[in-house]
Amino acid sequence: MRTSDELFKLIKALKPSEKRYFKIYAKKHVLKGKNNYLKLFEVIERQEVYDEDLVIAHFPGQTFVKHLSSLKPYLFKLILESLHLYHTDIASGIKEQIHWITILYEKGLYASGYKMLVKIKESAASYERFCDVLEILEWEERYLFAMLDVRKMEDIHLEKGKVLKKIDNYNSIKILSTRMSMLAAKMGASRKLGDTGLMRACMNHRLLKNVSFILSEKGKIYFYHSHITFSIIQGQPEKQYDYSLMLISLFEKSNHLMSEEIRWYILAVNNFLYACLRLRRYKDFDDFIGSFKKVPEKFRLPESVAMRIYILSSHIEMSKFLMTGEFGLGIRKILEVQHTLDRSMVKMDKIRIQFFYNYSQLYFGAGDLKNALHWCNMVIREPEADIRQDIQSFARIFNLVIHYELGNQDLLEYAIRSTYRFLRKRERLYEFEKIVIDFLRKGMTRLYNDSELMQAFQDLKKRIEDISKNPFERKALEYFDFISWLESKIQRKPFAEIVKSKAGFAG
Repeated sequence: MRTSDELFKLIKALKPSEKRYFKIYAKKHVLKGKNNYLKLFEVIERQEVYDEDLVIAHFPGQTFVKHLSSLKPYLFKLILESLHLYHTDIASGIKEQIHWITILYEKGLYASGYKMLVKIKESAASYERFCDVLEILEWEERYLFAMLDVRKMEDIHLEKGKVLKKIDNYNSIKILSTRMSMLAAKMGASRKLGDTGLMRACMNHRLLKNVSFILSEKGKIYFYHSHITFSIIQGQPEKQYDYSLMLISLFEKSNHLMSEEIRWYILAVNNFLYACLRLRRYKDFDDFIGSFKKVPEKFRLPESVAMRIYILSSHIEMSKFLMTGEFGLGIRKILEVQHTLDRSMVKMDKIRIQFFYNYSQLYFGAGDLKNALHWCNMVIREPEADIRQDIQSFARIFNLVIHYELGNQDLLEYAIRSTYRFLRKRERLYEFEKIVIDFLRKGMTRLYNDSELMQAFQDLKKRIEDISKNPFERKALEYFDFISWLESKIQRKPFAEIVKSKAGFAG
């Protein structure tokens, strides 16, 4: 990527407060009474799309623009330096103070340095910066030797052992949790007993048996997150609800976790909200979604994190609209999200496939089959085949339903064959999928009269209800409410009306 693109995107990503700080900082870097960096910054800041010709034209007769190729990298570096100072955090503050005790040691100021060291060690320990504590303990040994005070050396060795044990404990639970998250991201909800084999192996680890085995607050984040992940894969919303609340409670009791690990708090609330939906606890959902949206303002989070919260909260609100049949509200949310993301230049990356699938279902519920098909195709054409294989697989089943509703008999025959091959190749052709594909294939090869069609819908509904007694097969209904769709056909009512009445949102 060219420096121009990187510089432009960096400037556009700055918050107003960061821009103000940079301008103050940049005034300290004045050459011969002129601040060309600040001039360049202000011109680029005003542009909507980077145009270097307009930048040059803005400074007619000024020689510094001849050196624009070298000025841009320096300005980029200057902005990063100002951001570093603006966002000095706990970690960098401790590192800076360790440097101070190093300097004091080298200058022979042992009493002053040791006094500072004790305070720094206490601060690092309170924030669970264990590697920093270990480094500080190394310096403490040097100070004690220099001061000829060996009485505390044994205590330091014991303290080192305890810190190393905490580091090992933290790394072990983090590796377990990360492994489970990667498995979950790849496969999604489990559809057969064998799917959870690797997950169960992780969950059988001693550290995941009881939270008391975890020696740090940060380690407990990974403990709870592992249990949340497993409950999601297993389709156990009650456990997902409980463990998410435990993780939220852990954060609310600790100021340093909230300041340093806010991303995990965001994820905990997100998982709690999904559990509320699955359990149809809409009051809990409404209470938490409001506070979730206020997190960026409450904790003065960076714009990138605030946008992440907006994306997650928007996605989960759309999920609620799907469950309650409020498809009109869902469509409005889609338009709002698209406008916000276009304006902010933020990419959804890994979560985009979940958005597209929600878009498709919301348009389907609203009766806009053309847009439903468009967004479903966006999921099917997803280039990264390993992202959410569950959604990619079920989108193909949903695609068949849309073609069926559109009366696309010519396209449906090809789509059925393509879907069957896709699911079989990826070993995701379960009993539910076989039943639906068989129904649609038969619907193409024979012409039902009205009474026969109603009977066929009723037979399909009964078969789906029967196999849904198997918890692994029942998970298919989380991707699309097939039962409500069939009931809408049998009762000759709009799909949205059926969904709303079930959710208690009739009228």
